Amino acid sequence: MTARIPTGAEEVHPSWLAVLSDPVRLNLLRCLCEAEGPMTSRELAPKAHTSERTVRRHLDALVELGLTEQRSGQSDGETPGRPATAFSLSSSAREALVTLFDLLRRPLGPSPPS
Repeated sequence: MTARIPTGAEEVHPSWLAVLSDPVRLNLLRCLCEAEGPMTSRELAPKAHTSERTVRRHLDALVELGLTEQRSGQSDGETPGRPATAFSLSSSAREALVTLFDLLRRPLGPSPPS
């Protein structure tokens, strides 16, 4: 099978470029792919190795792209302040992202000799 570079109607969709060109977004999606449930920006920040504010900005962009979904947190009645918003992968993006991360684990070419 010969690999072809996409041209014309087969061009790479801009949503992939918005993700692949930004290591923080790519890392956030990987974390959400591996998570067992929704995660807050506070939980994601250490995993993404960046600030919570930066994580939130990228999560908002991923929501706009339709790759993640956000859910308002529930108050426990005792903790002061607004409940944290939780994020998860959208069901439509999950399969494509699992495939993407599987491909990214493979080398592009032969491994150099050890």
